[in-house]
Amino acid sequence: MPIIGACFENATLFLTYNYVQAQLRRYNGEAVPLLTSSTLAAAEAAPLSMAQLSIAAAAAGAVTSCVLTPIELVKCRMQVQQLSNPGVAPKLLPGPLALVRDTLRTHGLRGLWLGQTGTLLRETGGGMAWFLAFEGVCRAAQTRRRNAGRKAAKQDLSAPELMLAGACAGVGYNVVLFPADSVKSTMQTTAELARAGAGAAADVAPATARNGFVATFRDIYRRRGVRGLYAGCGVTCLRSGPSSALIFLMYTKLEQLADVYAI
Repeated sequence: MPIIGACFENATLFLTYNYVQAQLRRYNGEAVPLLTSSTLAAAEAAPLSMAQLSIAAAAAGAVTSCVLTPIELVKCRMQVQQLSNPGVAPKLLPGPLALVRDTLRTHGLRGLWLGQTGTLLRETGGGMAWFLAFEGVCRAAQTRRRNAGRKAAKQDLSAPELMLAGACAGVGYNVVLFPADSVKSTMQTTAELARAGAGAAADVAPATARNGFVATFRDIYRRRGVRGLYAGCGVTCLRSGPSSALIFLMYTKLEQLADVYAI
């Protein structure tokens, strides 16, 4: 599930980010295709402002949240179901499809988007932090190159420079709205963790449904304070920094190839 979620997340993020950038350029009077495989050439000819990029980033995050919530719901339930079934071998526990059917039976179709508010906040704000941190560090590197009399186009940035920008993006994404992710994960796993004591998902479904985003946030803050909202943030940043560095490096290099071969 994490691999599937990552594939859908990155594909949706970059597709929407480029699409909204193209629409903003069309709004500015530039002649650009409806969908562009690369934004490097357009960015060099007429770079968008950071405010405009923030609009594209926020839109990308918002759209991605709708795709991610059902995937993350199943992933979170799979991660905690061993706790509620300690005597069952992992291979005998329900798989993704069984968990989807169980969610539909106990919560209905809306149950697949349990925690959507948290995912929306995390992806919208986090997406802005992710893309803007990358763009900001890249522009700083370009300015430094320009002042040194070196080639300063985005495609001229070295792999270490791109990876540094990507790593900053990964850390920024998690630091900004990690509490929203903590609340979302709590909402999505409450029913599964309660199975051991409640006996069946149907018994805890009503209670879970009543615990909305704000109520869950208050509960975590009351019991554990700010530390509870940021529990696991350090480890997540250690993972997200390198992974985002590789994601942005690969994506930028693929954009360059798309420009070279006019894909």
